[in-house]
Amino acid sequence: MKTFFRTVLLWASMLLPGIGICSDNAYAHADSLQKEETFTIYQLDSSRWSHTQNTHFKGTRPRVGLVLSGGGAKGIAHVGVIKVLEELGIPIDYIGGTSMGSIIGGLYAYGYSAHELDSILTHADWGLLLSDRADWTDVFYVNKNEYMLRLPFGIGEDANSSIVPVGFLRGQHINNLFYTLTSQAYKSKTFKEFNIPFFCVGANIVNGQAAYLDSGNLAVAMRASMAVPGVFSPVKIDTMVLVDGGVLNNFPVDKIIEQGVDIVIGVDVGFSYAGTDNMNSFMDVLEEVIFMGSKNRVMDNRKACRVLIRPNMKGYTTTSFSKADSLMARGEAAARAPEIYAQLKQLAEELSEYEPEPPKEKKPYLPPEAVFISKIEYSGLKKYNRFFVNQFLQIESGKWTRLSDITDGIDRLYGSNVFRSVNYEFVQDSSFHDGTILIINVDEAPSNAFNLGLRYDNTRAAALLAGVEFRNLGFKNSLLTLDVELSRMSMASFDYTVMPDWRPRKNKYSVWLPSLGIGLDYYHINGYLYRNTESPSSRTSEIRSNLYRARIYGQSNWKLNILGIGIAYEYGNNQEWISSAIDRRDVFNNGYIYPYFYYRHNSFNQKYYPTKGSRMNLEVSFPVRVGSDPLPNISSHFLSAYWTGDFAIQSGKRLTFYPGFSIGTILFRSDATIPIQYQFFQGGCANIDGIYSSMLPGIQFGQSSGYHIVNARISAQIMIIKNLYLSIRGGIGKAEYEIIDMIRNFDHLIYGGNLGISYNTPIGPVGLSFQTSNIHKFNIFLNIGYWF
Repeated sequence: MKTFFRTVLLWASMLLPGIGICSDNAYAHADSLQKEETFTIYQLDSSRWSHTQNTHFKGTRPRVGLVLSGGGAKGIAHVGVIKVLEELGIPIDYIGGTSMGSIIGGLYAYGYSAHELDSILTHADWGLLLSDRADWTDVFYVNKNEYMLRLPFGIGEDANSSIVPVGFLRGQHINNLFYTLTSQAYKSKTFKEFNIPFFCVGANIVNGQAAYLDSGNLAVAMRASMAVPGVFSPVKIDTMVLVDGGVLNNFPVDKIIEQGVDIVIGVDVGFSYAGTDNMNSFMDVLEEVIFMGSKNRVMDNRKACRVLIRPNMKGYTTTSFSKADSLMARGEAAARAPEIYAQLKQLAEELSEYEPEPPKEKKPYLPPEAVFISKIEYSGLKKYNRFFVNQFLQIESGKWTRLSDITDGIDRLYGSNVFRSVNYEFVQDSSFHDGTILIINVDEAPSNAFNLGLRYDNTRAAALLAGVEFRNLGFKNSLLTLDVELSRMSMASFDYTVMPDWRPRKNKYSVWLPSLGIGLDYYHINGYLYRNTESPSSRTSEIRSNLYRARIYGQSNWKLNILGIGIAYEYGNNQEWISSAIDRRDVFNNGYIYPYFYYRHNSFNQKYYPTKGSRMNLEVSFPVRVGSDPLPNISSHFLSAYWTGDFAIQSGKRLTFYPGFSIGTILFRSDATIPIQYQFFQGGCANIDGIYSSMLPGIQFGQSSGYHIVNARISAQIMIIKNLYLSIRGGIGKAEYEIIDMIRNFDHLIYGGNLGISYNTPIGPVGLSFQTSNIHKFNIFLNIGYWF
């Protein structure tokens, strides 16, 4: 989303000046028309219409109204029609629109030309705009887990928070796109003060009447007019609750005539009311339901148009947003159809015979590069305070602020995962010259949630993850999480973190978000050891480790990073089943206390199949044994350091490369042996929580282990079609128990690769990989569902 905002600002700053507009005098009525010796010819300029003085009619030109219907994505065709109107130099004095027509009409009336609208629509990320998912790069690091099912719920004062949304989409991203594109609209008191007067239509479900919006916040009005029932949540404006205006008046010609226009050009891309033959899908039925209430009105309004344009929408639906180019071409083709074009050309010639009005200076409409924020106000905050919000927003009052910094802050705040929606608006500050008040509007989500995940892979077998989270339990700005995984490698984790209300200066924010926490963990590690150097693919034993860990830590969160220190106590119960033995053999029980330092980073643009960014993890610890151990040669202390990193580098639209590296070492051992849970493991296509493990294609999990490890890997992934990916991976690595062996014994070097295919489904990725290596000739890895 932020990339698109930057694109908007970039081309906005490069636009040429001198865009023509209609004069205010064109809106005045004259008592009579007077002839004169000269005549006016309207000519095409860079974006609108201009004229040369050569008139033979003197008087007020007839007022021309443009009406744009609703129709979902089909409304993109309106832009193609407007291109032809601009080409012919037909002046537009008033615009009315419904649903998608309100968006195209509102932006055009506000100031954008057809060419600019074309650029906006074709460069839009419709997949993100028509969703409420946070951009992965904006998701707070601790919220980057993804579950199959998430059920918010409230307790106490929050108990009435509904877990059932009033619409499939709240429109988080489309809302903020509207706010950004119309960021200077607040300087106009009503929509009649725009470069072209404008109104749009909503349906008020409180009284069942149409609401004609011509004042207030333009972004909110456009969003209300397109609130398709059941798809987008309704919009509240004053005492009204508004849904898509197409429910009652999808083609508001009658309303624009009431505004005093003399000639109406209407563009109708709405439902064709073709009967049962075309109701073959859910969207066909939905269209019928939405537009049935305005059917008769639409038919009457079509008759009131001087020029009625109905683009051929066959093959397109209300959801065909990815076909913006062809939709605009359909609109332009409809306006250039011989009969329609002749009507438009005749109208242009008639209007050209009137004396031109004095030119009016065009009001600024492009998003400003920066805004002076004199004050910041917050609306909707109940459970969270301003400090919490501004730690994500990172905007200060009393200074010039780039608009891109504001939109980035909004995205980060939404990525905190505690709000159902976050948007912003500007209001003029009457007490401060040229000052602007920034208003942050939030809708708080229920404080708590149940989480559920389900997946399968070769390493952990079937896995069920159930979790619960509570916010603001005990302390303000706190988060309590409890997760339990049932699988071949079961785990349980409890964390409670608090973000203190600490700020270095009043009304300032800290770049680093400090927090304190405690945690309890349990991990059951079940795997195989391969210690036969003569037959490295043969299992020598099975290990079963139960690890219990208690942690106290402090960390700072900064955008996509976490930096922390802590102290932990860990008790390990390790058992080893020897392949040649019948009875179980207990290896040892051990307890260690250790200080640790960690750094984590994740800037991938999406969790699965990222195309840019990186992910890194660094941890350094110094375990010291607590109590005695029944087995000899167990080190009483040692230094452990481990780093792993993966990177995404896109080449073209379909190909992405993923280089990755891992390195780990254990130093300053007091004795020869290190407990299993502190050793380094490599192999397989999945990392295992609770221990140090890194992926290495071609071998299975745990097939290579030691006190020192290094590996490098790279993969190339190509998107065959949407959501279907083919990948090839290769890697090379080495693991040893003595550091000197890392630079010798190169016959221990492991190299391998795999070929895989995967599909991104609604329940998570489904993939199958065929692997081979110099120590394991062939194995298969299968995964189904979200990683957790």
